[in-house]
Amino acid sequence: MISVHKQRVKYVVVDYIATNLAWFLYNWLRWLMGNVAGFVSLQSFYLSGTVLLGQLFFPLGAMGIYYLSGYYNEVFRKSRLQELLTTAGSAFINSLIIFFVALLNDVVLNDRTVNYEMILMLWLSLFVFTYTGRSLLTNHTTRQI
Repeated sequence: MISVHKQRVKYVVVDYIATNLAWFLYNWLRWLMGNVAGFVSLQSFYLSGTVLLGQLFFPLGAMGIYYLSGYYNEVFRKSRLQELLTTAGSAFINSLIIFFVALLNDVVLNDRTVNYEMILMLWLSLFVFTYTGRSLLTNHTTRQI
């Protein structure tokens, strides 16, 4: 039998890895769109202090939002619809917080549509990676039960 604590830890680990991957992908997309200045290569961008700190701290902050959403309260009886809505809402809140805290100053263009595209890309990457990980773990757990 799987303990509640072990299952909760699995969800936390999956969420952390998924959020880290989403943030890594998002930084790559920022690089491709040219919204970061002063870096000669992608490697120098990824190895810069601010990106490394963001890679460490933003997923931890996102984990706080996931916790506050109540997602980890019930780890065995999960509604798929509730999982989808909670993940989408948490990803949206995380996207807004990350954008306004750290990324708003990155945009060098005067075109406001770039801001909306950046928020949408961040939300999509957070949502897709996190929901995929959660869904796979939920399906695996359901099969075990």
